[in-house]
Amino acid sequence: MSTYINTHTHTTHSDTTQALFPILYVNRWNTLNGKAGGLGILVAAGNTFSIAYKMDGGTFDYMKPRMWHGVTVMFVLAALHLMFNANAMHTSASLAIKEKERAAKKQKKM
Repeated sequence: MSTYINTHTHTTHSDTTQALFPILYVNRWNTLNGKAGGLGILVAAGNTFSIAYKMDGGTFDYMKPRMWHGVTVMFVLAALHLMFNANAMHTSASLAIKEKERAAKKQKKM
């Protein structure tokens, strides 16, 4: 855990990452819940950008890059990936068809 404490909210800056870890680790992302996870990560991106914005005294100076800007970019890219590059939605019927195709392909090789 980091030692930087945001004096406005009395939370550490790693709280956002700690909150996202179980969501990103446990969930299997598909077209339905990928949008919700992406929205959550966009909120985290806004939070990280606001930290950098407050560190600069309420101005955005693109000539003074901060680590927080990089974290913000990573969060935005992760959000876009979850929202628009999700796993396919499979049903038990579609999975059974895929298993049969794999078995047939394996039989042809033997």
